[in-house]
Amino acid sequence: MPNGRSGGFKIEKGELSCLVKSLPAATLVAKIIVPGSRVKPVDSQVLGRFVDECASHLIAIEEQDHKFYVIHLSEEPKLVWVMVGPEGLLFEELRGRHDQWTAGSAGTLNDDSRTD
Repeated sequence: MPNGRSGGFKIEKGELSCLVKSLPAATLVAKIIVPGSRVKPVDSQVLGRFVDECASHLIAIEEQDHKFYVIHLSEEPKLVWVMVGPEGLLFEELRGRHDQWTAGSAGTLNDDSRTD
């Protein structure tokens, strides 16, 4: 994954699940990245299942070059990352959550560039 990280935040699994499931069914919302497989477009229903299967309570989301987001649904040894570009409804929702996170952490030690 390119490291043009321009920010990041964390979101609770339940909130992300509700957010994804609120999008119109069968709407392409992202691309899923699993090593050893091709990058695949996914709709809101498929992404919702991946979010529900995520083992983490807090999910890290990175902003890349102010242009797209990468959702880290799992890490090593079996990576599952989701790329969300500006063309979809989910991007605007994530941008809003990112803005809220940034405003809430301003002036604290938890800056928006740390997602770990």
